Amino acid sequence: MKTKTRWLIAGIVLAALLVTASSPSAAEIWIDNMEYEPEDTVLISGTGFAANTQLIQITITRPDGTDVCPLNGTCGELPMIDANGNFSNYAYKLDGVEGGYTVNVSDGTNTAQTHFIDGYVTYTVESYESDYTTVKDSFTQGETVYVKATRDPVDDNPWGDTNMKLRFKDPSGNVVYTSPDYGKSPFTCSYTLPNDAPTGQWTIEIGRCNDYDLLCGYGWYWYWRCNYCDNDDHWFWSYYGTPYGTDHFTVTTTSEEFPEFPTIALPALSILGLFLFYNYRKRKGE
Repeated sequence: MKTKTRWLIAGIVLAALLVTASSPSAAEIWIDNMEYEPEDTVLISGTGFAANTQLIQITITRPDGTDVCPLNGTCGELPMIDANGNFSNYAYKLDGVEGGYTVNVSDGTNTAQTHFIDGYVTYTVESYESDYTTVKDSFTQGETVYVKATRDPVDDNPWGDTNMKLRFKDPSGNVVYTSPDYGKSPFTCSYTLPNDAPTGQWTIEIGRCNDYDLLCGYGWYWYWRCNYCDNDDHWFWSYYGTPYGTDHFTVTTTSEEFPEFPTIALPALSILGLFLFYNYRKRKGE
């Protein structure tokens, strides 16, 4: 009986140890953007680290495979973690090496990783007929607007897809529709204007998100967060306040409003009557 009990206890302890060892790090890091232009400054923040300690590692691996920050002293002193396990806005200035970067952060126990891209990227968006070929920039209430967004280059993200989605703003600047799905370039979607859609100039905007399986940390094994772009909080709609890509189209009423018949007929009949009366008087006088 004692032997069975000992084996039972040993099994419980071993299972607990395996669960603890396999539990992934709770740490996460993020940056203030996903795509940067050369010589921009990347701001790194994180959470889930050991409180009131100093990070022991922030490594940024450049596209050429070299590790920087702070290994060569380019990024200054490593940040302190606050009482809630957070740090924010650790700055790294890009120096013109374009391509994909990887960021690794550790406090000795918790580790997290993220990625970003350095390089010029162009986004364009346009409204079309239903063939997505014939450009159209004027629509009537109740009509369907077909939109296509493109990215140049199509994709230079070494970790996965750079996805796009679209949203529509009415003339007052209100977001009235956001595409429920997303995809790589070229991305298309359509939106049917309400029959009472506000008339005037509407705006289409591009949103972007990198749907790589974001590596957050590890215990005894690596684990991944998939479907990253399913979370609305992971979408960017502007680059330091400037939209990635916009287009405009005009909405008008369904049909031109014509005056009612009496409004036109009565004045016309009055003029005709005066004309006939004048001719009658003229003939009578002769």
